[in-house]
Amino acid sequence: MKASKTENRLLKWLSRSIEWLFASVLVAVGLLGTFHEVLEYAGVHLRDPGPFTLRIAGLLALALGLERFTRFAHFERHILSFEKRFDGLQKDIHARLGVGLAEGYEEVYDEASELVRGAEFSIRTIVFANRPIASEKFVNTVVEHLRSHKMVTYDVTLGVDLSAISEEFWEGIEKRNTVYREAGVASRAHLTILDTTKPIGFDVLIIDDRHCAMSLSSAPDSPEASREFAIHFEEQPRVAKRIRAWVDNIQPVLLRPEEAKKEWAKKHKSKGVKTQAL
Repeated sequence: MKASKTENRLLKWLSRSIEWLFASVLVAVGLLGTFHEVLEYAGVHLRDPGPFTLRIAGLLALALGLERFTRFAHFERHILSFEKRFDGLQKDIHARLGVGLAEGYEEVYDEASELVRGAEFSIRTIVFANRPIASEKFVNTVVEHLRSHKMVTYDVTLGVDLSAISEEFWEGIEKRNTVYREAGVASRAHLTILDTTKPIGFDVLIIDDRHCAMSLSSAPDSPEASREFAIHFEEQPRVAKRIRAWVDNIQPVLLRPEEAKKEWAKKHKSKGVKTQAL
């Protein structure tokens, strides 16, 4: 701390010295110009005043340029200092209120992974999509957490339009189930299906009824939809419980995967589309 204060004093002293130096140069150039005018009024004429005048103009331009440069550098330091204080204020608000914003696919799932790592007994999520689109990194985080925390359960609901999805959807689900089985956590990873023709366009993640997050997609009804940004609430049990109550309201209409696949097969059969045997 003492070294830092000493460095700050030294920097201030150097900055002030440079400012005084440039100010002195400006004054000196001004005096030279005045001296030239005095000589002219006194009747003393220089043999060739052109170079003398050009030297004065050059010194003046140099001094002004350097003075402006140092002033702008000083201003930029103030801007950087302000930005650092603003970033610190944002972090302080996040720490005190437990509310943050994640932007972009990677950051959305990175923030969700951080919430998952804090789960003590329950991870509950509902995802509206025509395909399982959670990142592999996020799935691996869930698997590792389930392996190291034997009391934690993972409940996933996929909100999809069963009349619109293809065989690839079920292949994706089977791949994820294989991951859970091989990791020895399949008994605590539960999947349900919500058949809906109008996905609402945002996903919900609830951890221990204490933390929660909501992520929004660019195009909720598109198979290529990607998560654009998410709002997450840490240590906000009141918010988490309200959202959990909203999610629980759809519990009666949820289907187990085998039930959903039978329903999917019926809908595709009515359209004349061939499906694989169940």
